[in-house]
Amino acid sequence: MEAAHTFGLCLFVYKVLPAYDVVRALLLTCSTSIVPAALKLLLTKGGRSPPSVIVDICALLMQCSVFFLVTMFSRTRSFQLPDSLHFLELCASVLLISLRYWENFIDRDIGTLAVQNFKQTLRLGRCKMYIFASIWKIALTLAFAYLLIPQVTAEQFSNHLQQNAMDDRVRHAMRYNNDF
Repeated sequence: MEAAHTFGLCLFVYKVLPAYDVVRALLLTCSTSIVPAALKLLLTKGGRSPPSVIVDICALLMQCSVFFLVTMFSRTRSFQLPDSLHFLELCASVLLISLRYWENFIDRDIGTLAVQNFKQTLRLGRCKMYIFASIWKIALTLAFAYLLIPQVTAEQFSNHLQQNAMDDRVRHAMRYNNDF
């Protein structure tokens, strides 16, 4: 699950967002909770009040409306509509990002699947598991960045990190000297 979430984030950040301007990219980041909105609507316990259901329907519609807004109001000359592969990347990345939060929005078992027992088992071992999962996610993020941005080589990436570290040291030294 963590690897899929990391791949979705990297795909979203390195491939999808650079194709859009700032406003459209910001709108697209608002769509990363489609799966939780659908799960909250469909798989929560019964006995909910009608206003609660209406709010959940509105939340799901707002999440899905972002795709419509980004594509319908982009008829300017400077912005080209993405091709079908890019749209597939967009949908896949949003889906993979939002799958991470499934357990927060399912309140009952699904048919014969004992989801509640699985959630309890996950929660008991989460702290110990996340020690290793966070290191795994860092390694995956670096690997996906290298794979999804083909023009970046390992040497360029290393030089960029060293240059940023050098710039930080120079800025800190200049700030220190200006204080006297």
